[in-house]
Amino acid sequence: MLTAEDGAQWTDEGLHVDGTGYATTSTSGPIATDSSFTVSAWVRPTKQPGEYADVLSQAGDIAGAFFLGVAEGFWSFSVKPEDGNGGDFVTNRDRATQVRVEPATWVHLTGV
Repeated sequence: MLTAEDGAQWTDEGLHVDGTGYATTSTSGPIATDSSFTVSAWVRPTKQPGEYADVLSQAGDIAGAFFLGVAEGFWSFSVKPEDGNGGDFVTNRDRATQVRVEPATWVHLTGV
C-alpha cells in the first residue's frame, strides 16, 4: 500500500505531487532488478520539468534500484541490477525523446 508523504495527496484522479511530495511503501520495494520487469505510470505535468524529475523509483540500501522519469531533460528509464555506486556497479540507462510537456496533458511512461 502506498502512503502519501510531504504534501502529496490522493485525489479522484490519482496521486498529486507538487515536486517535493511522494508516495512510499512501508516495506522494501518488491521489484527484483536483476531479472525482467515492467513499470508504468500515467503522469500529467503542470509545467516543463527540470533536468531531473522522478516519476517512479525504488530505493536500494545504497542507490536507487530503478528510475522512470526525466534525466538530463529526456524521458528516461534506468536500472541497477545490483545495489551500489561507483566503477564496480553498472547502471543500464535508456532515454527516449526530449521532454516537451504540454501542461495538463497526460503522458504514459513505461520502462521494460
